[in-house]
Amino acid sequence: MLKWSQEKLAEEANLTLKHISRIECGIANLHIVTLNRIALAFKTSPAEILGFTISPKHKANVEILSGDLIEQLKKQPKRQLEIIKLLLDELSKAVE
Repeated sequence: MLKWSQEKLAEEANLTLKHISRIECGIANLHIVTLNRIALAFKTSPAEILGFTISPKHKANVEILSGDLIEQLKKQPKRQLEIIKLLLDELSKAVE
C-alpha cells in the first residue's frame, strides 16, 4: 500500500492539490479523465481503484470478444474503419 500525501498524488497525476483535496472531501466530482490520471499515477487501473474485479470466466469472455472484434475490424475497408473510429470517438466523448 502506498502512503502518498495529497501533494505527491497531485504531482504524479498532474492535478492540483486543491482538486485532490476536493475529491477526497467529496466536494468535487471524480471525472473519468481524473480517475484515469490517478490510476496511471498509482500504476493501476480505474477499475482497481473503484474496486471492480473481473472473474476469470468473464475475463476469458472479454478476451474472446476482443479477439473476435479485432478479426472483424481487420476485414473492413479503410472507409468503414474511419467511420467506426469516428463513432467510437463520439461515444467516448458522450460518456465522459
